[in-house]
Amino acid sequence: MELFYAGDLSYKEIAQALRIPIGTVMSRLFRGKQQLKMLLSNAIQTEQKNVLRTPELLARFAIPFQPLLNGIQQILVAERLG
Repeated sequence: MELFYAGDLSYKEIAQALRIPIGTVMSRLFRGKQQLKMLLSNAIQTEQKNVLRTPELLARFAIPFQPLLNGIQQILVAERLG
């Protein structure tokens, strides 16, 4: 996820860099986003509106950047309200 979001690399560039098929890159990114979405969704459902105590969450997933987390939080809030 870091190569795609922070590194701004395309699927093809990631596949070449890691020497894996592009389909593997796509499926790993999909699964990673799903896992992060599930974690955030569960946190929101358990009344942790302040879930996004970012140091704890970021440390758990070793994601060194805030924009991805903010974007996913906005998606979850929009889905919950919609």
